[in-house]
Amino acid sequence: MKNIIVAAAVAGLVAVALIACDHGAGPGGGASSAAAAVPDQTARVDCAISAGPCAKGSGDAALTLEITPRPVRSMTDLVFVVGGPAAATAGAAGVIDLTMPGMFMGKNEVQLRPDGAGHLTGKGVMVRCPSGHLTWSAATTVKPAGGAPVTGTFTFDLSP
Repeated sequence: MKNIIVAAAVAGLVAVALIACDHGAGPGGGASSAAAAVPDQTARVDCAISAGPCAKGSGDAALTLEITPRPVRSMTDLVFVVGGPAAATAGAAGVIDLTMPGMFMGKNEVQLRPDGAGHLTGKGVMVRCPSGHLTWSAATTVKPAGGAPVTGTFTFDLSP
């Protein structure tokens, strides 16, 4: 297994993640179960994030995700913008949990805060895996003040 320590400066903050980037590797560094020995690399890409914003849900449960700069690449300081009715609520907050389907890439969360324009924004980095896989998922949760959380998962490929 290859262990890589990545330090990424993001908006003046330093995030350090221990990344175990091997097929089927769990948080302990080895296969977390017999099923994990064969990673699920069949995650269906449902968002062309380098082409522009993506949308999920409808009505009050609608969410949009935009990541810039484009094309979206690993090891780049990125800005995440989430929109939708829940995100526009005064006092809303949110989080994006970034994962690579079928691989343990360490904990990678982007905290979202109101931007004053009806969106939630945050900054983060998606690390590069030596395996060359480019598919990522962004499990997005928006917590409107006084309302039920709204969630959506966007699965996309990074640009090489």
